[in-house]
Amino acid sequence: MLPARPRSIVNDAQITRLLAHVETLTSAGGDYNRLTMTAGEYHAIITGARDRNSVTVEVIGNRDLSRPAKLTEGRAAVIEEHGYRSSSRRPGPSKTVKLGSDSERQQLAREISDIFARAFGVGADEPIEFAVALGDAEPTRNVELVRAMRRVAQRRDSESRMQLYQALARATYLLPLASAREEDEPHVFETMRGRPVLGVFTDWNSLRLWKPRGWPYVLRSAEEVFRAAVEHRVGALMINPRGNVGGELYLHEVEMIDRAIAKLNARRGGAR
Repeated sequence: MLPARPRSIVNDAQITRLLAHVETLTSAGGDYNRLTMTAGEYHAIITGARDRNSVTVEVIGNRDLSRPAKLTEGRAAVIEEHGYRSSSRRPGPSKTVKLGSDSERQQLAREISDIFARAFGVGADEPIEFAVALGDAEPTRNVELVRAMRRVAQRRDSESRMQLYQALARATYLLPLASAREEDEPHVFETMRGRPVLGVFTDWNSLRLWKPRGWPYVLRSAEEVFRAAVEHRVGALMINPRGNVGGELYLHEVEMIDRAIAKLNARRGGAR
């Protein structure tokens, strides 16, 4: 049985604000505009593109909620009732919504309000934060590296492993930054035998499987990433932590790739 329907948590002013932001997603910015609505641990992320009459709505699921905040079966059913479905490509349940008419936009606002109220249990007096980011999608994909990681997972032979090392040495990575963001200091995911464990991502979607709302990052070449990992004396360097395709390299592998990059640069007349 689904929880009883409480009154909407979104008042008229918030509805107006939500609809104005949604209008901005499809009339300004670039090809990857985002509106994030947050109440405590719960969130909904609406993405759209300029001159398109549809948006994608994604809500947080139990995968990324702490134990006290996890949704009961009944509350999770509210999300499914609205047509949201889980996918390995996204951290939370999502669906695409057409916005060709005013009634469709109003329906979207009512739907999100219902999810926050019945699924997330957000009360009428609890604030909802709105954050808008306009721009284009991060183009970095690293198709060759992802393909090589898949190949190693399937074959596990020396030739595939060597091809993976080569792809790792040619890639460009998304390097998440420490919270302080001082001098592009990398984020430390955990420690291993007293040594920091760093992580990088092949693409934006893989980063979001780690942090659904996104996380500050910088683009770094393989040379920069492996040199930094060696200088930090890492316990491991993780590739796409929490991602669909990834793995980890221990320090001896990191050092090996770092030396290989240095030798290649030397042959090409590089600086290092």
